[in-house]
Amino acid sequence: MAGRSRPEAAVIASPHNPRIQAWARLKMPRERRRSGRFLVEGPHLVAEALHDPGLEAVLVAADRAEAPPLRSIVEAVEALRAAGRPISLVRLGAAAVRRLAETETPQGIFAVVRLPSPEGAWSAIVDRAPFILVLDGVSDPGNVGTLLRSADAFGAGGVIVGPGSADPWSGKVLRSAQGAHFHLPICTLAPEGSGGSAYPAGAEDPCGAVGLSEADTSEATSVRAAASGLTAALEALRRRGVQILATHPRDGIDIEAVRPAGRFALVIGNEARGVSPAALRLSDQNVRIMQWGRAESLNAAVAGSILLYVLGRHRARFLSGEGMGR
Repeated sequence: MAGRSRPEAAVIASPHNPRIQAWARLKMPRERRRSGRFLVEGPHLVAEALHDPGLEAVLVAADRAEAPPLRSIVEAVEALRAAGRPISLVRLGAAAVRRLAETETPQGIFAVVRLPSPEGAWSAIVDRAPFILVLDGVSDPGNVGTLLRSADAFGAGGVIVGPGSADPWSGKVLRSAQGAHFHLPICTLAPEGSGGSAYPAGAEDPCGAVGLSEADTSEATSVRAAASGLTAALEALRRRGVQILATHPRDGIDIEAVRPAGRFALVIGNEARGVSPAALRLSDQNVRIMQWGRAESLNAAVAGSILLYVLGRHRARFLSGEGMGR
């Protein structure tokens, strides 16, 4: 077809090819941070990534590129390339596919995407998001992915991932979140005093450890305010009038009784230890889910999803006027 872009010429067959090796290293957290890129796998996530301005390359199994469901994705990539988007479209041999795959049964398609701008993510969340999810040491990747998916479903405007939480850009989290990464700003905090960064070297990093400024008078100061970890991030939220709600299994009010009228953030704690003492000290209101059965507790992802649903419903009713005067 005239004007139709085609995949780059040769099939990359060897798993030892330098490009395959570089892409495969994106499965490691250190390489994601160093390069500022992450790898997604599977047709659903790759289709979601097509809408992301950070999409750099789509990698497809050569023997499946003309069969559904991959054919429609390849055609969409070709259309984007024809429209001027600088996206590589690379065909892979079976051994190269296996080298990149994290799943037991590879679906034959991957995408390489740039990590979002740390400045943009921080500003979108702290300065503008009305409803924020904060993860305080949620360590299981499946739980983190499920909570991101629920935040996306129930109207959260962004997610702050505190120290000790699973890397939100890992393959398991990406698969569990089912595309939420491409809908929500996500800011990952480094531990206080670590000097570390969740983003590549050289980037201005609101999520690294630089120290907390006494005043919050400019965007640059605002960016540094999150730098010393979760405590500083919550303090930055409070300075902007964001109400902090922290989960607590005993010392909390029933979530059904909470009626947040302004901006608010929900803090979900570690699976075993709960919300950290530092975060609890900054909480404006501790909340919990009332239980009537005999189960001692709920899984962090289940509990967090219920809380996100209830708070999202309250917010939707408030915005529609249904909750006024109650």
